[in-house]
Order: sequence, then structure tokens, then C-alpha cells
Amino acid sequence: MSKGIQCVCDMLAKVKTIIEEDKSSYYDLPYYIYRGVTKFYPSVEKESKHQVTEYDVENDYIRSGIAIRMENTSLMYGIDNIYVKANYICSVKEMVNYARKHYPEKYPEGSYDLDVLADIQHNGGATCLVDFSKNFLTALWFACKDDPKQDGYIYCYNVMKDMIENDALTYIRPKDEELPIDSLLSQTYRETNISSDIAARFCLWEPSARNNRILRQDSIFLFGIEKFHVKSHGIKVLRVPAKQKQFILLAMKSLFRISGSTIFNDPVGFANNNAKLIPWRKIIDNVYNRGYVSMIRGDYDSALDFLKLWESGYNKHPLPIKKEIELHFSLAVCYKSINQEEETDIHYYENSILEYKEVIRCGKQILKQTRNQADIAYYRQKCTRAYNGIVDVEFYAGKYLEALSTCDDIINEIGNGILKQDHTSKEIVYTRKGKELNPKYCKIAKMEMLDLELLSNWNKYVDIGDDWEEEYHNKMKNFYQDAYNEKGLTFFDELLIKYYKTIFDILTDDPEIKDKDVVDDFSKWITESLRKSDIDIYSGYLLWSFSVIKNAIDSLGCYERYEKYYKMQYLTAYAISFRDKYDMQILGRSESV
Repeated sequence: MSKGIQCVCDMLAKVKTIIEEDKSSYYDLPYYIYRGVTKFYPSVEKESKHQVTEYDVENDYIRSGIAIRMENTSLMYGIDNIYVKANYICSVKEMVNYARKHYPEKYPEGSYDLDVLADIQHNGGATCLVDFSKNFLTALWFACKDDPKQDGYIYCYNVMKDMIENDALTYIRPKDEELPIDSLLSQTYRETNISSDIAARFCLWEPSARNNRILRQDSIFLFGIEKFHVKSHGIKVLRVPAKQKQFILLAMKSLFRISGSTIFNDPVGFANNNAKLIPWRKIIDNVYNRGYVSMIRGDYDSALDFLKLWESGYNKHPLPIKKEIELHFSLAVCYKSINQEEETDIHYYENSILEYKEVIRCGKQILKQTRNQADIAYYRQKCTRAYNGIVDVEFYAGKYLEALSTCDDIINEIGNGILKQDHTSKEIVYTRKGKELNPKYCKIAKMEMLDLELLSNWNKYVDIGDDWEEEYHNKMKNFYQDAYNEKGLTFFDELLIKYYKTIFDILTDDPEIKDKDVVDDFSKWITESLRKSDIDIYSGYLLWSFSVIKNAIDSLGCYERYEKYYKMQYLTAYAISFRDKYDMQILGRSESV
């Protein structure tokens, strides 16, 4: 018993060290979740005979049960490329539909997909969900419960940092729980990041108390489509030596009442914990922390109230510069999210842009003064995210010319070094792969935005005559040359450039394409180019969203523009179908991060 207590204390001391080292100077509230595994199962390419270390685990992946099942199926039957987006989403959806059809008393019609999957997960089924716990001791118990001859491991994940600093994680709000799982998975897969390479996002879901076992384990689930690279998300790994497992289990059962028979919920305990004499911890917490908690949970109105209260003088002392930047950034996120979700006369659109610009102002001011490489990396990242935020707000508000101008600002800032990332510094340990700043996506996006400006306001441009045509033709010609001359273009980058230029030519009746079958030419160009190019299937093209321009083309359709409407429709359909043809993430390939 005493040895087990000592082992538990040693593990808690290691967690304390991680939390202290990972402490942020600009938000006070740490928010860690933990995952315990009784044995490390490496990815295919990581398998070796050497002794597994924490380094090996941190440089590998966390995979969902269904991803592992697909990989095993691929190996068992010798089927290549089984892990594609369509297979992944369809497998999860079919599992939910099957459960509802065959067990209607347990999963009645109207039950949420996430709830069905969570129940299947906790009964041993392989789903897209990955179990974490808010309770470190629960994770420690799971790391020890099986495989007594194998070392266990605990993943310590600072989700606050990954949400706020890296924008790599989205919290599933209660109102979004009812969405179909295929819709939620698709949302995690595609995100166009204008000023840097495109990265997939992941979702974090904290289920409601509908399942005693889930509640007792303080369960919280991570899910997405891409594999989750451990180190890229800042996760720290603790090893639990095999020889300590039996002692830890004994201490956990005797000292903490954590065992296989006690992982369940007690409603009486919940009632006692909310008695009238028990302080309400959420209310006595400071408003700054409460604002952040509300924001990551998607309650943007409450977050705005708390953060504005803090900003207006609740705290009488001046804010450190990093905390001030995070405050402005969080306010911008709240304004942007409310603006996108609600039809309101309040100027959330303008407020969001003003807050993002304040982040940029503060960040650029410090970048001119500091030589600390870790600080430089932080302020450049916040400026980058703020510029991205401005483009997003303008883009989704249909302010395409303003978004185009912001893209020019980003390109200039990258060129003059403000947003140029120095990856030679050893101090920069939290840079995620795939985030190297690159102006090429800005240049391609400018072509898209010019197309969208015309498509969305076509009647206006037709009514004002031909005065705009020469100006816009010259703009597109310059945008095209500027993008095409960019260094390091992949085949798919060139495809995007050609696509947006062809849409413009169709829309404006360019005389050079008058007698051409542009869709057929587009197809032939792809075929010819494929013979000369190495295909990097993980390039940004696979994550590029065509939904906005597709909707703009759809809204243009009418009898007078019948021919050009269908040309643009066919061209877009071909571009999307070609993208999806290469839309795969093969397990065991590090490029899928």
C-alpha cells in the first residue's frame, strides 16, 4: 500500500512539473485533460524492437478505434488506401444507423449521433471518438488496469493552449450536439487558412450526464478525421512503469475509491455537492477566467460580457502585454462568432475587425523591440491569426474587395519580415507542422475573391456598364501572373490558379475562350500536367473549400446566362471531384499531420 501511495505521489509530482512548465503568462486558468493507455501501440512505420520511451509516444499519433480497425482491415486483406475520408465518415455513420435500427429501445429515434457513439465507445466498440478524462487519477487508473508486463502511458493535454494559441481545437457546444456526425466530422476536416498552410482541426466534446459511466469517468472526447499527432499539439507524456502498476491499482482502490467496480455515477453525490451551504466556485472565479471558459464552450455572449467587464476596469492594474493581446484576440473571436450566428443590427462585424487590428498593433510594436525568439514566435503567431481573422470576417460578410486588400497587407507583412517565422531557434518548440507562412495562398485567394465579387454583385456591375471591365481584366491578369510566378507551387496550386482564372474568363466573356470548350481544356490540362508532376496528396488543395464560390455560381443561374452558368457549374464540379479523388490520408504516413 505505502509503495503504491508513493508511486501515485510521484506521478502527481510529474504532472505538477508539467503544469508549472506549461503555465501561461496571459491566461490564468489551466485546462488539462488526460488519457491513460495500458500499452503503447505504435504506428506501422514506428514499429521497432528498441525500448519504447516517452519520446517515441510523443512523436507518434493518437488514433481512434475505428481508424485502427480500418488499418487492421487494410493489413489483413491487403487493401491499399482504405483510410479515405469517405470510408471513414461512412463507417461511423453506418454504425450509428445500425445501432438505432437494431436497438431502438436503447437508441431511440431522435437520439443524438454523438450520444450513440459515446455509449458504443464505453461498451468497447471502435468509434471515431478518443477517450480523455478531466480527472488525472482516472487516467492513471486506465494506464494501469491491464497489461501488467507492459509500461502504461498518460497523455497530458493542455486544451486551453491548443484552442486559444494554436486555433487547432473546437469545443462542441450543447446546441451543436444534435448535428449529424458526418457534418461534425466534415467541419473538422476543411479549414481554409489564407495566410499559411492549411491545417485540420479537431473537436472536443464533453457529453451531458446521460450515461453514468461517462460521468463517473469525467469523460471528454476528442475526434476528427486526420490522425492526431501528439507532439504537434503540445501533449506531454508520462510513462507508468509496468512494475508499479499493481501497487498503483491497490492504492487507487484503497485511497481514492477508484476501481473497476466504482466507475459509475452517484446522483446523491451530485445533490450533496450542490447543497445550499456549498460555495459556487464558478461565481467566485475571476471574470477574466470565466470569460475564457465561456468562450471555449461557445457561449460567446457571456464571454463578451465577462471579458468586457474585465477590460472596463474590474481589474484595476494594467494588463501585461501578452494578456492584453489575448484579451483583444478573444473579444475579436466573440464578436466574429456572434456576427456569423445571429442577424443583428449591432456592429459586431466592425468591432471584430477593430479588435483584430489592436492585436496586430500591439504585436508589431513588441516585435520591433524584442530579440527573444520565443516572444518573437508568439507575437508573429498572434499577428498571423489576427490577419486571418480579419480576412475571415470580411470574406464571410461578402466584403470581398476588403478581404482582397487585407490579403495584400498580409503579403506585404510576410515580405517585410513581420510575419516571417524563424524556425532555426531551439526555443520555438510549439510550432505545428504545416504552419510555415507562405504568401501563395493569399495570392490564390485574391483571384477567388475577385471572382466572388463579380459573381455576388453581377447585376450591379451589368447595370453600371462596361467601365469596370478593363480595370478588372487588368487586376485578374496581374493576380494570375503574381500567383503563377510564386516559388514552390505544387501541381494542385497551379490547378487552383487555372480554375479561378477560367471562372473569371467565362464570367466576363473573355474573347480568348469564346470558341473553346473550357471544361474539356481544363480536363486535358490536368491529364497532361499529371504526367509531369509528382503528386503530393497532402497539399492545401485537398483542404480547400469550394463551397462559397459554388453557392455564388448557383445564385447566378438564370436563362439569360444559361451557357456561362453551366460552364462554371461543370468546371467547379470537375475541380471538386478531382480533389476528392485524391482525398485520402493513409495511416502510417507522417505527412498526414
